[in-house]
Amino acid sequence: MKPIAVTIRFHEELNDFLPRHEPGQAIAVTWHGRRTVKDLIESLGVPHVEIDIIQIHGTTVGLDYLVRDQDDIDVHPGFHITRPPRFVIDDNVAKLVPLLRMLGFDTLYAQGATDSWIATISKQEGRTIVSRDKGLLKRKEVHSGLYVRSTRPPEQLREVVERLQLREFCQPFTRCLSCNGILLSLDADEAAVNPQIPPGVRTWTNEFFQCNGCHKVFWKGSHHQSMERLVHQILRHP
Repeated sequence: MKPIAVTIRFHEELNDFLPRHEPGQAIAVTWHGRRTVKDLIESLGVPHVEIDIIQIHGTTVGLDYLVRDQDDIDVHPGFHITRPPRFVIDDNVAKLVPLLRMLGFDTLYAQGATDSWIATISKQEGRTIVSRDKGLLKRKEVHSGLYVRSTRPPEQLREVVERLQLREFCQPFTRCLSCNGILLSLDADEAAVNPQIPPGVRTWTNEFFQCNGCHKVFWKGSHHQSMERLVHQILRHP
């Protein structure tokens, strides 16, 4: 059987997945048998969820396109996410969960969940998977996902916001960091009798919020200033 030989070029940040490779340089690939362009791309390390457009000799094709001998392939980056964005986070980027909720995003933490469950909930609820697990992001049923490059949570948060262009959707401090519920203002009468609020706290603030899910009460303590600084750093334009 005659081998299939093609050239393929990855554009912009897709080259992050190709170590020791010159960005934009054509890669020659040869194999035997039938192969979809999705299989070819992912065999080189690039998850399909980070791809927007695939072109063969300048013509746009889908992921299920069967590659032909002498095809010249260009792969361009991009994302397909729901608006407003909703997320599901796996264990390997767990520290992103409260940070995304801090910015007001509906963020489900799939603690201890299998890749199959995460892929299913992503599809059913229109949630974008954020992960450092390329295997999870390569699953065929996954349609929306982001592979996080950084290993530091604040940098990961900035990466998610910038790469998915989320600034206009941020609503800081509107969501519970613990359970993902919505924070609602407590009026003075409710705050006065709420056992979660220490008497001393009422002497320096009268602004309280309660989660509509877990019913925890929050106020702007000393830790809030550090969170505000992080939010400012993330949301300011480069």
